[in-house]
Amino acid sequence: MQLIVYIFSKILYGFLWLITKIPLQWLQVFAFILFPFIYYIFPYRKKLVLRNIRTAFPEWTEKKVRKTAKNFYLYFNQSLIESLYTGTFSKKNYEERYKVRNPELCNNIFEKGKSVTLLMAHYGNWEWSQSMQLCLKHQVLPIYKPLHNRVLDQKIKNDREKFGAIAIPMEKILRTLFEFEKHKKRSLTLFVADQRPLMAKIQYWTNFFHQDTPVVMGPEKIAHKFNHAVVFLKIIPIKRGYYEAEFVQMFDNLEGVKEYEIMETYHSHLEKMIREKPEYWLWTHNRWKHKKEDFYRLQKKREGR
Repeated sequence: MQLIVYIFSKILYGFLWLITKIPLQWLQVFAFILFPFIYYIFPYRKKLVLRNIRTAFPEWTEKKVRKTAKNFYLYFNQSLIESLYTGTFSKKNYEERYKVRNPELCNNIFEKGKSVTLLMAHYGNWEWSQSMQLCLKHQVLPIYKPLHNRVLDQKIKNDREKFGAIAIPMEKILRTLFEFEKHKKRSLTLFVADQRPLMAKIQYWTNFFHQDTPVVMGPEKIAHKFNHAVVFLKIIPIKRGYYEAEFVQMFDNLEGVKEYEIMETYHSHLEKMIREKPEYWLWTHNRWKHKKEDFYRLQKKREGR
């Protein structure tokens, strides 16, 4: 069975590689061709997407909700196509298609001898963010969750490391940062921080788009433990296949910064970015699956009340 999976993975890898030989602007036409299939014929999480948008924007009319959902699915198709090119794009491709507006913000932090915890989200083309290594002095460390399929996992890892970034599995981040501190190497640890934590691991809830939302606390704990500067990455979609990224200073010094303040500030920046162009956020993610009342009910049950 493992041999069959391995062979299939290799064939799939080769097929995806062949696809990237087609110019991206040609392949982007398929985003429109796929739209009726993914939205009307075989809807992919359509009920969830509509529910998420309605709840996040209760003031919107149903017409505006559905228009935003349609725009999201068009972009969702486009982002899937763009992600295929992550490992095949050249330095010139990225310099044209993914421009970092203000690399000096992080580079100045580096000159002060400090590392950075960078918080971003599933917004725009987050996969192309690995290319920021081209303009930064820090060693970029994108955090990821390894796939069970070793062939595809290695492909994604290679794509993310093409320009010198080092992709780190979540369970190895502490050990890696301790090694960096030991050798006085400065890093930029990149977290996609809008994940939904497991119910059993929830430690804090924030108000995000009018809803009680559980927060992943790992990035904040890492920043405090290693006294990192904390920066938010704002993605600005320009047109199909073109983005700009802007670093937004959150905290230069964590002295006096209260517990949960980092993640509260992060979600404030994130909500503002999503409200500007909501179709570029990953609405298919069941971000509000966990309910606060269920969490407290589980807590009481564990405590034997």
